Amino acid sequence: MQAEDSRLSQKETTQTIRIITRKSQLAIAQTYIVIERLQHFYPHLEFRVEKIETSGDKNLTQPLPLIGGKGVFTEELERALLEERADLAVHSLKDLPIELPAGLTIGACLPREDPSDAVVFRDPSSFRTLQDLPPNSIVGTSSLRRKYTLQNLYPKLRVKDIRGNLQTRLAKLKNTFPGSQTQYDAIVLAAAGLKRAEISDYYQLLPDETFMHAPGQGFLAIECKQDSHISELLKCFTNPISEKIHQAERSLLKSLGGGCHTPLSVYTSVDQDVLTIKAILYDDNGEVFAAKEASASLESADNLGHNLALSMRTNKP
Repeated sequence: MQAEDSRLSQKETTQTIRIITRKSQLAIAQTYIVIERLQHFYPHLEFRVEKIETSGDKNLTQPLPLIGGKGVFTEELERALLEERADLAVHSLKDLPIELPAGLTIGACLPREDPSDAVVFRDPSSFRTLQDLPPNSIVGTSSLRRKYTLQNLYPKLRVKDIRGNLQTRLAKLKNTFPGSQTQYDAIVLAAAGLKRAEISDYYQLLPDETFMHAPGQGFLAIECKQDSHISELLKCFTNPISEKIHQAERSLLKSLGGGCHTPLSVYTSVDQDVLTIKAILYDDNGEVFAAKEASASLESADNLGHNLALSMRTNKP
């Protein structure tokens, strides 16, 4: 793909879109998925990809909530958009803070990939499911939601923090990452990331209805400046049902006052024009604070998330 230093101009025959992304293999793979889709609709476009490290990429030792929580994987990308050093940024929607910086918007989301969580095992020849693991086996995750779900569903297992991008966590699992001191028996990851990065390792898909996923998990979000010509280009990705699903899930999270590290699990389904969300919110001790379910029409997706949050906050039927 060719690149130019010129600003994107509506008058140019050949336009260059500048995309900012993280340096990880998964982030780059996701960026080129977006580029491929854009080229399908706009074959005249050219692209320049800039890769940077975020604060979440640089700090691989502390748990995510201790290094800032909100925006640890997005702040540097958003700064590039605001300073007009890039035209768009590609994120995993689940990593994107609920409140975006003034002047930025989610221009589009690609149709959802499998939102399930998945387990990769250090020794897949001996263990194929979490239930197969012996007592006190160590399972790694950097997510409070996954940690608390594991503790509730598989109390015989020990859960320990594991940091790093997808490739780093897989290397730590296999003891090939320098300095890694914990012997993990398995790690829990997003299935969407494994699929997009074309990871060939065996993994167990966890059932959505019991091991529910994070709000927005499986969606790729494209962030850009509001009212820009880029936001017009991104209308090619419009998918009404996908938009309603992520709108409802993020509305729920926002109305709970949460962020991308809030221990909230959701499972969203659509039957004709009816949207249903099942949700579990954990307290600070990892206990289930509220488990609720609600349905509404697709057109009421935003209200559905908000009303479900009110019910969960008061923990009333």
